[in-house]
Amino acid sequence: MTEEIKRLESIQERFQPYIDNPNLVYTFIAPKDKSLFERFFKMATNLPGSSLYEVLSDRNQVSELLLNNFPQDTVLEIYTGTNDEVTSIFAKGTLKDYIKQKQISFDY
Repeated sequence: MTEEIKRLESIQERFQPYIDNPNLVYTFIAPKDKSLFERFFKMATNLPGSSLYEVLSDRNQVSELLLNNFPQDTVLEIYTGTNDEVTSIFAKGTLKDYIKQKQISFDY
């Protein structure tokens, strides 16, 4: 899983310039399987930090969470989240969805 995390982090780095508002939209790595994602999300909300954005934007913290709590063969995905302080709704989708929605030409 360590190599997969590094590969996905590389994609995150390359994609960063394509995010229209980096203060509002961010990317994070999490399990692709819905039940594992829900478990990951619950664990992330319990980690110390002033906001979910702060926790999920910390690549070291996310990597540690994944490596210490999920099987090595867990399939991972890059997701997008919003850091909108006026709403309590956490909107997420995959990076592939974001690319398609925004019609961005990016080699994933």
